[in-house]
Amino acid sequence: MSPPQQPVPEEFECRVTDYAGVEAQIVALRNANRQSAQSIPYMDWRYRTAESAHQPRVFWIDDKQGTAVGMAGLIPRTFWIDGKPEAVAVLGDISVNAAQRGKGLGKKLLGFMTRHTDQQFPQRRNLVIPTDAARNALAASGWENGGMLVRHVLLLDLARKLEWLPAARVFAKPLVAVYRRLAQGLLRLKGGAATTLETGTGYDARFDEFWRAVPKAGLCIADRSAATLAWRYAAHPLRRFQWVGSSDAGALSAYLIFELDAGTCTIYDVLGRSQRDVSRLLTAFIAKLFGQQIYEVQVTLNDCHPYRPAFRGLGFLARDRVVFQYHDPSTRPGDAPRWVLTHGDKDI
Repeated sequence: MSPPQQPVPEEFECRVTDYAGVEAQIVALRNANRQSAQSIPYMDWRYRTAESAHQPRVFWIDDKQGTAVGMAGLIPRTFWIDGKPEAVAVLGDISVNAAQRGKGLGKKLLGFMTRHTDQQFPQRRNLVIPTDAARNALAASGWENGGMLVRHVLLLDLARKLEWLPAARVFAKPLVAVYRRLAQGLLRLKGGAATTLETGTGYDARFDEFWRAVPKAGLCIADRSAATLAWRYAAHPLRRFQWVGSSDAGALSAYLIFELDAGTCTIYDVLGRSQRDVSRLLTAFIAKLFGQQIYEVQVTLNDCHPYRPAFRGLGFLARDRVVFQYHDPSTRPGDAPRWVLTHGDKDI
């Protein structure tokens, strides 16, 4: 059992600012507490928002000299909740300097942030994929567990795994051949070869038409309009994404957005008019990857995502998982909406 935290000294004070004008302070504090550094252009991309009434807010905790020792950012994103667009604030960049940890500063900062946001936006939902420490601090301020984000993996090249097992090398070639034949046979049974694929990197009016046709009743899903996809994927300052889609009678019926890196294909987003459309697209896409130097495919979906059966049906296996939390200060009647989250919703 961890020792009880001491009360936060009075000299630590919380405040809130806009994003504009504090970009350098955000980058400095964040990078001091992360293994991977980021730049101001990346943060400009990350904190960009199309919401007019809801702008990003940065919450700080300062020591008695007025120096920021911790921060968190709330960035509004458009989600469609039961078929209607609403602002949902996504929490990120939670940081407390290493020398100040264990004093309850994170709990004080996140409590201040929650109270301030509840007062300013009493009807707005909030979402976060937290660390363990942040999860406990947020739970103390009324944030609830919304479910799990689960990474699923499909192995395409068994040889890459067997090379780490010296005892299995003698059997590697026949095992790899059998595994490949079985996998490709499964894809043929599911009809992947019959689906024509289209690939690209830009997002035109067809994506808007497709998004309008996607059923959204009962769901809480981030906006997938052409403008949002162009910002999140085509305009990303560090990564290079591609999309692959299938059509029905000339209209887009399903697409997924992915990145190829060092033999791994990571799927960041997937959407279809129906479960069947997604399954057909995914089957054809996996069949195509067998002809490339790709040894595994991974996707992260929340535990009640409607497309999980399509991935599980092709042999994707659940690996690591993390909790996501939400906070709804309102007292809305009825059941909470069903979240639909992928890796792309993390503002990577």
